[in-house]
Amino acid sequence: MTATLLEVITMRISPRALLPAAALLAAIGLALAGCQSSDSSGSQSGGNTGSADQSLAFAAPMADAQVTSPVKVSFTVSGADIGQPETGKMHLHLYVDDASDYKILYATQGAVDVPQGTHMLKAVLAQPNHTETSVTTTQQIQVTGGGQAPATTSSGGYSDSSSDSGGYTYP
Repeated sequence: MTATLLEVITMRISPRALLPAAALLAAIGLALAGCQSSDSSGSQSGGNTGSADQSLAFAAPMADAQVTSPVKVSFTVSGADIGQPETGKMHLHLYVDDASDYKILYATQGAVDVPQGTHMLKAVLAQPNHTETSVTTTQQIQVTGGGQAPATTSSGGYSDSSSDSGGYTYP
């Protein structure tokens, strides 16, 4: 027996048949909600803005300091907690010169390998999902000894196995 078009349109769909579709929609909603992250005030943010009360500054090394590699860095951060992404805390991306690669710091101090010569260090406050905010600081340094080019991962981020990053490598 074949159903007419009118019979097909007026058929009732059992609630059991809708369950897979509802589960799929719920999963998509959760995935989209996970793309957002909380700033330190608890409000949701999916963009790359920084809060007006957030600031970041180099505590060390001082501007134009002569240092050896690995270069030890420390920062003063206010308006944001620094830590592991799983905790919802923010972290720092540390760039050397104009490189697209960066080292990840989950603490306000760390070290980065830098070749000999004059270099610009740039730190950026990043959200747990690695979205960078507009909160940055730069410092020029002179590396006089030690020094080598930092090892990078194949995906472009610095690999960091030190305790400062918790062994996290940017995906």
